Order: sequence, then structure tokens, then C-alpha cells
Amino acid sequence: MAMLLEGPVDERRLGGAHATTHKAVWLYVNFMSRIEGGILSILLGFDLPLILRPCNAATYQVVGPVYAHSLMDAEALLGPLPPGWKLCYKVSQQHGYQMQRFLNKKTGAIIFEDL
Repeated sequence: MAMLLEGPVDERRLGGAHATTHKAVWLYVNFMSRIEGGILSILLGFDLPLILRPCNAATYQVVGPVYAHSLMDAEALLGPLPPGWKLCYKVSQQHGYQMQRFLNKKTGAIIFEDL
């Protein structure tokens, strides 16, 4: 999944910059290098979307990670959740940190598997 970034990037705010893609995905970047013309990419195995900049026909430069509203919880790969479900986070006793879970708003059931 990749989206072309369009600019200009908004002025710096709160130590970062704001931008949007051609599909109106709102971004927040924590680095100031220009991202216009970069590619918002979802790569398997990475926790965050990345901005890549084409170098030539076969290579890309990693500009850096980005917060991409509506793409932070695997929506780009899995699509939206079905009606009646929402994403939540619960501390795993086994792992000792928060892990993504799915909450059924009607029954209160919390499951690990995606829907």
C-alpha cells in the first residue's frame, strides 16, 4: 500500500509538520525534511508507516516513520472493522506491555484475532 504525498507541508507545529496525501490521509511527521513527492508506505513487519523517497527506478530512500491518521491500526491491510467492533489495547500479562485487541461493543467480548 502506498500513497503519493502532496504538499505543501504545513508550517512546523509542536516540533513536527503536518501534511496530507492525495487520498486525504492526515499525517504528522516528527522530522523537518521535505516530504512532498514522497510515498507513504505500509511495509509488513514495521510498526509505523514510512515515507519513502524515490531515488531512481529501482531504489528508495527511507525518509522516516510517520503518524498517519486512519492507518495506524492495520486498516491499510485489513480494511475497516465491522460495525459494532472497536480497537482497544490491553496489557498482556505474558508480555508485560499493551497489545491490540478487538472489543465487541454489544457483548463486551474482547478478542485477539482480527475480524
